[in-house]
Order: sequence, then C-alpha cells, then structure tokens
Amino acid sequence: MKKLLAIIVLGLLWSGNVYAEPIRMECARHLIYTVDIDRMTVTSERYFLKKKGSKELRAKPRITVYPIKKYNNELIITDYANVGGGSFGGQANSLLFNLKDKKVSGDGFKTSVETMNKYNYWEKYRKSDLELHYTYGPFNCPGLNTLKKASSNNNNAKTTDIKKTCLSFGYKEGTEKFADCMKDLYLKK
Repeated sequence: MKKLLAIIVLGLLWSGNVYAEPIRMECARHLIYTVDIDRMTVTSERYFLKKKGSKELRAKPRITVYPIKKYNNELIITDYANVGGGSFGGQANSLLFNLKDKKVSGDGFKTSVETMNKYNYWEKYRKSDLELHYTYGPFNCPGLNTLKKASSNNNNAKTTDIKKTCLSFGYKEGTEKFADCMKDLYLKK
C-alpha cells in the first residue's frame, strides 16, 4: 500500500509543470496579446482613447479571442475571429506573429466569420476589385516574447538523477524501499 501511495504522489508531483503558463505580450500601451498554448488561443486586448485627441485610454479594452491555427518558437498564426461587433457581427480577422523579428501583421474581411462560412466567401472576397479583403502590418511589437512551451524534460532529468542515486544506495527498482528513497529525495530537492 505504501508503494502504491508513493507512486501516486510522485506521479502527481512530476506531472505538475507540464502545462505552459499563458504568455503576455505588450505591443504598445494600447495593444496586449496573451498567448495560451494549452487552450490554443490568443487573446487580444485593444484599448481605445477616451476622447479624440486625448492620450488617456479607456479602462475597458475590446477583447477578441483568436483560435491558434499553427505555432512554433518563431511564428504564431491564428484562425479568423470576429473583431468589432455592432449589428453585423464585426469583421473576420486573423493575426500572424513573427516572434523572431518581433512583428505582428494580419488580414481580414469586411464581414463576419459566420457570413464568410455561410456563403463560402473566403476565395471570392479575396479579389482585389471587391475591396472586401484587407491586410495590415507588419508592425513592430517589441513586447513579443519567444514562445517557450513548458515541458517535462527538466522533471525527467531530475527523476533520472534521483533514480540513479537510489540505485547507487543499493535499492532495487520496484521495491518499497526504492519508492521510499525516490520520494524522500524528490521532496528534499
């Protein structure tokens, strides 16, 4: 019973840091992106000026959540999400983050994602003569961080070291004494 309990406790301790923390990236004082790889989303917070000509920002941002389509340490590409709002549901917009060059750009359509899907306008609306598709950027975004997904590699290295230490003490793998040794050393580190 002790052995089973030790295995469960160690399993919970080792799996604790597998998930990545959301990464907050500030591109300007009015534009903040939060990347959450576990949920595969990018949340955009856009703050607007209180009054025209003022430097003071409104307290509440306009928040848009973009699903991540593709990512690696140098690039994040989101799928389309509705930006804006209003009576027509906003505009379909997507983002591209170049983490290496610290730039952000995007493209969009002057209608909602639902309308684009319903009538299958994706290719039709890309025609330049219709003026319904737009691109913007790339804009400098000094607050972009390189994306580092937390991994269990660090914990695996620690576990291997603990295992070697217990084996060097003469405990045999799979025994209750071996499990106790691993648990004690893990908790001390």
